[in-house]
Amino acid sequence: MIDCHMFPRRFGEKMKMPNLTGMNGSMANESMSIHQHVANASVFPFFDWRFMFYLIHPSEIPETEDVKQIPSYTNQVIPVFILMLLIELAAKYYHTGSGFRINDTVTSIGAGLASQTIKFITRSLDVIVYIWIYDNCRLWTIPLRSWTGWILALLAADLAYYWLHRMNHEVSILWASHQTHHSSEEYNLSTALRQSMIGGIYNWIVYLPMAFFGFTPVAYVVHAQLNLLYQFWIHTAMIKSCGIFESFLNTPSHHRVHHGRNPYCIDKNYAGVLIIWDKMFGTFEPEHPDEEVVYGILSPVSSFNGVWVQTCYYFDAVSRLATFPNLRDKINSLIMGPGWSPGTQRLGNPEHIPAIQHPVKVYDVQIAPWKSAYVIVHFVLLILFFHHTAERFEGWSHTQVWLASLGLMASLGNLGSLLDDKAWVPYGEFVRCLDVLFFSRVFDFELSNLTASLITWIFAFSAGVWWFVVFGRMVLQQTKHRPKSQANKARKTR
Repeated sequence: MIDCHMFPRRFGEKMKMPNLTGMNGSMANESMSIHQHVANASVFPFFDWRFMFYLIHPSEIPETEDVKQIPSYTNQVIPVFILMLLIELAAKYYHTGSGFRINDTVTSIGAGLASQTIKFITRSLDVIVYIWIYDNCRLWTIPLRSWTGWILALLAADLAYYWLHRMNHEVSILWASHQTHHSSEEYNLSTALRQSMIGGIYNWIVYLPMAFFGFTPVAYVVHAQLNLLYQFWIHTAMIKSCGIFESFLNTPSHHRVHHGRNPYCIDKNYAGVLIIWDKMFGTFEPEHPDEEVVYGILSPVSSFNGVWVQTCYYFDAVSRLATFPNLRDKINSLIMGPGWSPGTQRLGNPEHIPAIQHPVKVYDVQIAPWKSAYVIVHFVLLILFFHHTAERFEGWSHTQVWLASLGLMASLGNLGSLLDDKAWVPYGEFVRCLDVLFFSRVFDFELSNLTASLITWIFAFSAGVWWFVVFGRMVLQQTKHRPKSQANKARKTR
């Protein structure tokens, strides 16, 4: 939920707090500034790979108290995301002869878009609250631009993430949002992008103790971003081991265990960057070389609908409530683990975890090639519109922001259901295409003339395609159900 560019003011002006000794940021001129790296990255994107591995010198952080001056590292490393995805795709094809499934990959990237879309509505609530606590309640002031302050902030943010992640697994109502990330039955770099939209509304709360202890808002914004970026590259099955780094860092091997639904994998390895937290708190489990990890969740979602993937478990939670006779059990079903039932321990009975059945079957739907091509074209348009909205929404009216957000979500739902080959999709897509044509004309979304014309042609053509599909289906159904007597009468008249 971090988007420092939305926040308008500085922090730390209301009170002066003593600095901890030995934490002066004296390395300001030792290396290239972050702005110089950004400038270079526009020409040579591979320079940004360091952000993916937390390899940033504290003096590279802008010397500012204004969180607006902190860049979005996620936006900066998008070229690295794409490059790493392509490298993994090539490696997978080379070793296995197969690539990524389009339906699963679109669903994962779409979930990432949904998780960012919620920011258009919530703005920078996390930064607002963090700054207020820091200004009014902090115990110390810990400078970020020193190695001591940097390492302390890294440890604090990573420990906060560990407990956030663990709660998201061990509290049923929180698992309702986090299960989105685990719902893929594949494990590749696109899986890292499958993030919860609803989790972004509350995840930041666990970082607020950092404000009490005196970590600046800039420290929060920087380290929360870097912590999340580090976790991108560990979502791969291509890297088997990282050698000595396995002992203290979270690695692809450790995180494969976390994403597995094998009995030994459940509720293990919650780390973000440092695996030491799992070893300290008893949740560590190494990968078993003699047992292949099978990915996904114990109750598969079995859908590529991006909206359903984000919300399905909430409907299950409500259904479960009705099965419990008393209020205490109803409350426990929300605050205990997802596997809890009356008479079992907090996280449920481990013996109830089903063993892996071989051969493993994953949810997959085969659709016509033209439908796959349609999804790819419209999904690319969706990504481009998301990027356009992310850069401009602060200047839009609330109506425009809501329309853009709802349009993005409706598109994810429709395109995902097309990948599910749902019968209602032609009607839904026909309406969606007309909506895009209408609202793009009524509201000024700051589209260029060329872009507006392109959208008009593509969506008008798409609406026409779906009209013929719907009309053809109606004619076919009428012909199929026409009474035999009418058919015989028609033959006699010919």
